[in-house]
Amino acid sequence: MMTISSLTGVPDECQLLDTACIYDGQALNCIAYVQSCSVKFTKVGQTFATFLLKDKNANVITARLFNLSEESAKISQTFARKPVQIHGEVQVFNGTYSIILDGNNGVSLYSGKFDYMSFLGSVSYTHLRAHETTLHL
Repeated sequence: MMTISSLTGVPDECQLLDTACIYDGQALNCIAYVQSCSVKFTKVGQTFATFLLKDKNANVITARLFNLSEESAKISQTFARKPVQIHGEVQVFNGTYSIILDGNNGVSLYSGKFDYMSFLGSVSYTHLRAHETTLHL
């Protein structure tokens, strides 16, 4: 069963998720940012959560946590837009990297020092102007 726990401390550089350095079969224990989370059901009725994680360079990677209880499925959705500690294994599926999270302690809230700007990335002035122009049309 997944539980919410908080971790403290300042991560060193090697503890931050970096998708440029991952490889198939690699065990991960690192800090990431949850962009979003959705809960779905398999064809046989098992529940799983899909997380869109951002790494320390604002790159996105998919992570999945399988066989969730109803309570754990509800809890997993509370991780959206928060820093988390993840435990899992990297896999290549259809030519794309993803992370299979450990069912027992695959994701937990992280409450230590966290550099949101690195994980979220910056937005260019041109991008902001495009939204502003679109809103005024």
